[in-house]
Amino acid sequence: MEQYYYDYIFTQCFLKDWKGLSKIEKKVLRDRRKYMDSIFVFSEENIAKLQKINDMLHKKEEAIHAHANLLRKRQKEYVDSNRIDDYEIDFELLLFSSVYDKFHPDFEGNSYYSNESLFHFGDNENDAEEFFVKENWNEFANSSHPLAKDHHCYTFHCIYDHSFLSWQDIMQIEDVWINIVILNQFCLEIK
Repeated sequence: MEQYYYDYIFTQCFLKDWKGLSKIEKKVLRDRRKYMDSIFVFSEENIAKLQKINDMLHKKEEAIHAHANLLRKRQKEYVDSNRIDDYEIDFELLLFSSVYDKFHPDFEGNSYYSNESLFHFGDNENDAEEFFVKENWNEFANSSHPLAKDHHCYTFHCIYDHSFLSWQDIMQIEDVWINIVILNQFCLEIK
């Protein structure tokens, strides 16, 4: 019963903007995550699936980084030719699973987690981005955690460390979308 209650509240929250949650909703989500993680078993099968998710995300990050560099070149050309004044390249993460549809029948096809600012690329940040893509973001290194020896990409790290998602929620991922959002900026200085 406790898990059903937590899952129901969880789905209520992801119908809202994650950044607009109340203090009470955040507390309930932290409590849910703590409870869900306490009953999660890091079996060989679960560890293998988590590693697969991380590996797939890492490959996608590398492809996104390469594509973002092409987009940045185009955007710089726009700035240099005064078509735009500036730009930003942002990345949005969306996670999907049909598991949570039972709590909201009209929810089918919607993401159960989104992060509108997964990462951000600007002008002349290539070294930082290389570090970002290559760095091991494993929060459990130097510990006895079952995932301590793995290399974690930033997106996987973000999912388990910067969200209210439990390990079971991560295991439920069926689809991942990473959207590249280009913000063309047109500035006007009024004196």
